[in-house]
Amino acid sequence: MKIKIYYPETDRYKRIISPIIKPHGYVELKEFDAEKCWDLCNWDCWAERKPDNVHTDIERCNHGLIVYNPETKEYWLALSHG
Repeated sequence: MKIKIYYPETDRYKRIISPIIKPHGYVELKEFDAEKCWDLCNWDCWAERKPDNVHTDIERCNHGLIVYNPETKEYWLALSHG
């Protein structure tokens, strides 16, 4: 399953600077898992090279990452917590 990835445009301090959400490729998984997608978009934190199922230019992300579930047609937004 191809899970589309979106991320807002940010400045160098990771503050959102545009209301336009840009597509950033996709992640391939057997079934939808928003947390796994977020983890894969942070591959630079736990792997030396990008996994083969990651087809995005994102290497590290925080809140603001959006993943699209093609089965339910829902968008999932990663929020900060703590």
